[in-house]
Amino acid sequence: MSVSEHPELDGALIEERLSTLGDDSVARLGVTVALDTCDAYVPSDPSDDTSHVLKIFLRRLEGNGLTTLAAEVCLYQNEPDNLRALRNHLIDALLKPMLARGRAKGLISQPVDEDTQTEIQSILHEVETVPRDATLRNECLKRDGGKCMVSQYWSDTWEEPSQGKICSTNCAHCIPYSLSTTNGSYIQTVNIATIWLAYHRYFTDLQGAIASESINQLPNVMTLMDTLHKQFRKLKVAFKSTGVQNQYAIQWFGSAERFYLRRILPPTVQFSAHNGDENLPDPAFLRCHYILAEVYNDMNLQNLSLKVLPTLPPDEKMTQNDELSFISGAGDESVEDTAQDMKLELRTSFKG
Repeated sequence: MSVSEHPELDGALIEERLSTLGDDSVARLGVTVALDTCDAYVPSDPSDDTSHVLKIFLRRLEGNGLTTLAAEVCLYQNEPDNLRALRNHLIDALLKPMLARGRAKGLISQPVDEDTQTEIQSILHEVETVPRDATLRNECLKRDGGKCMVSQYWSDTWEEPSQGKICSTNCAHCIPYSLSTTNGSYIQTVNIATIWLAYHRYFTDLQGAIASESINQLPNVMTLMDTLHKQFRKLKVAFKSTGVQNQYAIQWFGSAERFYLRRILPPTVQFSAHNGDENLPDPAFLRCHYILAEVYNDMNLQNLSLKVLPTLPPDEKMTQNDELSFISGAGDESVEDTAQDMKLELRTSFKG
């Protein structure tokens, strides 16, 4: 089974467009033009939410990743099929991996651009199976002083004497641990390599900082109480930088806005190390999680779906027995419903 590919056929076209958006003011204009392109988009049918999804990503992505997406949307302004394919790609390659967290199955489609295919093959040699590391969990707990970094409740596994409230805790990954694991199969290894190429494309601060083989690093983990960790995994809670080093505002989304912990926890939290190890959660990793939590919440508010949209004109759509039959797995479920039983069948085909 496969998932939608990125529409780019020539990486040079995107690079050329990006070069014209190098100046900040020009980049902002590019985003404005991209948003106007979305407004002018004509849906192929009532279920076509391409314009809404693209605008959400354009309003939430930042920096070079935003500039890249704006350039892509502008490039395809007269190509509605490619805009739909880009919409599918953003959901499949960015949002679903963050939500799936450990449920990766199926084949991710490969880019048609030969240069990008070569890059993925290169990444394949770097992908390793990274075991869940008890040592990392212990190092994380020591760095965090034996407590949940947010509630400051003691972990029930902390061996040193403690006073005060105690809770069960987990070592939470900012960038999902599932983006490191493989079952030894070629398909899943290709999946991981392809996903990382997408994350590095739209979240450029991750380049050189984290990849499949370095997922288990202290800056990517934090000790969280179990109940808070579950909300973090579901993109119901995230941490937004206040501009002060290692200080974050706790952001609640959707039903979590009524979550009982919100009444207990402070509105902001200051992360600090308790053992002299300054490898605190990386702001770039937390920002990636936060942005995708915003995207997911925006899609929920607009009742948008995670399903893959057909990119072909109505008279050219394939039957359920053809290549695109895999989309029936998502059906017409809402974002919330689809996420509950999501399979990471991501087909990312961006180039450049």
